[in-house]
Amino acid sequence: MISKLKLLGACLGAAFASANASAAFIDFETAPGGAVITAEVGLTTQYSSLGVVFSATENGSAVIPTIQSPAVYFGEPAHSGNNFANNQIAGFGPSDIFNRADVFTMTFLGLASGVSFYVDPNGDATPVFNAYAADNTLLETITVTANDWHLYSFASSGIARIEGIQPTDSWNYGVDDLTFTLSSVPAPGTLALLGVGLVGLPAWRRRRQQ
Repeated sequence: MISKLKLLGACLGAAFASANASAAFIDFETAPGGAVITAEVGLTTQYSSLGVVFSATENGSAVIPTIQSPAVYFGEPAHSGNNFANNQIAGFGPSDIFNRADVFTMTFLGLASGVSFYVDPNGDATPVFNAYAADNTLLETITVTANDWHLYSFASSGIARIEGIQPTDSWNYGVDDLTFTLSSVPAPGTLALLGVGLVGLPAWRRRRQQ
C-alpha cells in the first residue's frame, strides 16, 4: 500500500516539477557555463540549454544572425558589455553588409512568458516584433519607435516564438539582454509513469476497502 502511494507521489512530483517555470537571462556576451562569446560569430544554438534558439531569413532563404560589437554600427554605444545580437538587415560594419535578414526569429523550446529585451533601432526606423503562440496565432505586436536603447516587454504568455521584422531593407537594429521565463510540459516518459500510478490507484483503493 505504502509503495503505491510513494509511486504515485513520485509520478506527480516529477510531472509537476517538469512543468515548473525557469527564468533565463541572455546577454549575448557569455554562453551557458560562463564561456565568453566573441563578436562577429553566428547566433544559432548557443543558448539552447536555456530554452531558446535563433534564426533568420532573407527573401525566404535562411541566413545566420550574428553577435556583433556595437562599435561597428555608426559608433553606437553598447547597452551593456561589448556584444549584442543584430538581425543583420542592413549591415554597415566590416562584415555585415552581406548578411541582411528580413526576419530575425527567437524560437523558444517551450512556452515563454515575461519576455523582454532592449532594442536600439540605430536611428528613426521602426522595427516590429511579433509574438506567436505554438499554433501560429499572433499574440502581441511591439513596434520600436524610440531611438537608442530602450527596454520592451511582452505582456503575453504562452509565446512560442518572436519574429523581428526589418523596418526597411537598408536599416539595422540591435537587441540586447533578453530575459524570459520558460515553462515546459511533462516529458512523455513522465506522463507514462504518471499514467501507471493513476491506473493502479483504483485497484489499491478497492483492496484497502475490503
